[in-house]
Amino acid sequence: MFGWIDDPQIVRQNIIANLKYKERSSMRVPHFMGIDVGLKNDGTAVTVGHWVEEIVNGLKVDRLEVDQSIVRNAEAEGRDYFVPDEIADWLATFTDKFYIYRALMDQYYGMTIVPYLHKKGFRQFEFRQFNDQLNSSVYQVLMTDFISSAIRLPAGELRQVEGSKVNDSDLVTELLTLQAEQKSKYMIKVGAPDRKGEHDDLSDSLARMVFLARSEEHTSELQSQK
Repeated sequence: MFGWIDDPQIVRQNIIANLKYKERSSMRVPHFMGIDVGLKNDGTAVTVGHWVEEIVNGLKVDRLEVDQSIVRNAEAEGRDYFVPDEIADWLATFTDKFYIYRALMDQYYGMTIVPYLHKKGFRQFEFRQFNDQLNSSVYQVLMTDFISSAIRLPAGELRQVEGSKVNDSDLVTELLTLQAEQKSKYMIKVGAPDRKGEHDDLSDSLARMVFLARSEEHTSELQSQK
């Protein structure tokens, strides 16, 4: 096992100092939603983002801006567990706050939650089986975007960490704790350290949001070439 992020600057260079999380957005542009569902021991995390266009050195550059990153944990709310319908209803509230074009979660709970959402008319929600190969690909896409500064991360409160002032959000703090295991030459397994109190819920939701947005971007490019 080794630290997935060997240099915190890889992530921190994506933090935009004056960018804050949004409670809602009236922008009618496609927003993507990554979801990691946990009903008891783990939290249910949601990350929402959308593409923005910037001009860098006279050239147009697309970057993925994180609008919201939030987690609910049953224990923190004084509960023993959540039930799937309750989480489904909570996820649906994001469609009132953002123009959610596509939303992706894991198959494990998704097989119960997504049909419920579809029955309510929220057909932008989908699930996929996140096996080792797909999980590895998802985190490799995220790493590539971090290295190329293709993500716009909201800043957290300024605080002191190991003698330095940083503006890490809870999401960034979690990302910097992730561990990785080399499963094969081209496949890694990324997750929280095996220590009490460590989590990867926010990170998984971010990685899925980025993967979904990148997949949609690639599809759009292929369609525009036809």
